[in-house]
Amino acid sequence: MSWTTPETFRAGPFLALALVGLLSGCAANRVISIGHLPSIRPALTTIALAPQGGTFADLIGMALATQGYTIVDTGGTLALIVLTHVPQDDPLAPEVMTMLQERGIDALLVVQKTNDADGLPRTVQVRLHSTASRIEVGGVDWENGWFRRGTLESAQEIAAAIS
Repeated sequence: MSWTTPETFRAGPFLALALVGLLSGCAANRVISIGHLPSIRPALTTIALAPQGGTFADLIGMALATQGYTIVDTGGTLALIVLTHVPQDDPLAPEVMTMLQERGIDALLVVQKTNDADGLPRTVQVRLHSTASRIEVGGVDWENGWFRRGTLESAQEIAAAIS
């Protein structure tokens, strides 16, 4: 069988499509939404970022702010915790959640991130906790793909998945 036979030309497009599908599957970042809960009423509009999330949580918050949410950044949340003399060890402690709710904050966003050796995010776990009901109301698990996303791109992708 030579490479110029009609059978080869028919198999060529199929193999090319299979290769493209395989590469795009390996290259894509994975975003998995956690929980299939009914819509929250009233809607969450003011979100505080847990201080432990650091700069990356603030980047997610900035992206959420462009989508219409009111965001209390990690520094603001830490200041509220310190000024009200509430223990800051556990951001999900009932005292912290009550204090946030009393100040008109609907939810607390907790971000945990691991980096690769190159400093880019490897995995990110984001959970959204209602201050009123004290339960987890949603979240996202994100993993960097073969075509690596930078910190800002990752934060924007996660914010889009959260909203």
